[in-house]
Amino acid sequence: ESHSVSVLLALLHPSFFLPTDVAKQVHVHCDHGSDESGDGSSMLPWRTLMHARDELRRMPRRFRVQVLVQGTCYPRDRDGRVDLSLPLLELEDLDSGSQGREVEYSSLHQHQPALLSSGLTIPASAWQRLVGSIFTANLSALGVSRGSLGSFLKPTTTGGDGLGSCSWNMTELFFGGIPMTLARYPNLNKDGTFGWMQIDKVVDDQSQFSIASLRAKRWRKEEDIWIHGYWGFDWADSHLPVKSLRFTKNETFVVVDAPVLYGFKPRAKFYAVNLKSELDSPGEYFIDRDEMLIYFWPPGDLDTRQCVLSMGNDGILVGANQEQLDICRSSNLPVKQGKRSGGIDAFSEYMEKNEKEKK
Repeated sequence: ESHSVSVLLALLHPSFFLPTDVAKQVHVHCDHGSDESGDGSSMLPWRTLMHARDELRRMPRRFRVQVLVQGTCYPRDRDGRVDLSLPLLELEDLDSGSQGREVEYSSLHQHQPALLSSGLTIPASAWQRLVGSIFTANLSALGVSRGSLGSFLKPTTTGGDGLGSCSWNMTELFFGGIPMTLARYPNLNKDGTFGWMQIDKVVDDQSQFSIASLRAKRWRKEEDIWIHGYWGFDWADSHLPVKSLRFTKNETFVVVDAPVLYGFKPRAKFYAVNLKSELDSPGEYFIDRDEMLIYFWPPGDLDTRQCVLSMGNDGILVGANQEQLDICRSSNLPVKQGKRSGGIDAFSEYMEKNEKEKK
């Protein structure tokens, strides 16, 4: 009898009548949906991408599936609380569907795309005017810990394998959905392109060079100076921590504390970054880790445009199985409004490494 009831329910289910080439649509509304009482319909959408994924895994795969998403999606725990340490979505091979029965995630409204965010909103009320156009906010009061702020990542090699080391997992500031600029010198040009300094003389191609400028005297009280440049070739760049600065009558000698990709060369272009003393342009910000304060020169009205700090460690993780998802999670790269994302890049690196090991 129970089998008869099950068959009857299956026949009554709308998906039973869908041919394999017709897409089934399910809905996720990250602002107003519910994982507990929702059913994935437009009237009762789910709230999180992870729950939608889990429900899709339980569905029979006789049709293509469109997951239509709207609102601002945050990673949430099983009780619905925002937890920025969690990924927004983890996908394995079984989540792809099959040929003709693919699973597609997209925004419900193309003119108003859904936002996937692992960011912390800084309310307008948290900002206090410091001086002129520069504002400051207390990060500790917003629940931000010093350990969650991340950092630049030092290169580990002087050769081509270090190309992937030009990265960071440092918290970034977004204003109106646009990433702002960590205080630097030279500033960005008016057209948005980078401004550069140039190496004058190379003292040691792995540790020291000089520039024909004394601008760096302004940086003597800075505690965590980094430089970003194309040291040997215009297609190979990296961030380097500055160990010390030394000044003569008209030169500055810069000593670094990490391997230099392909070595320093004269006229190589670079800029200095993470400099509180260089916060002198709209759109720039600086985070004081000791005082847990963020300084910001907003390029617009703080009351009408949202400020978001990227805080999450994972965005969307893509792998073929759980082992590869774990690799993705430990090989994270930057994403919008989230410090890092394993994603396809980390998965590609994992596969490339495996191929090298096979050879």
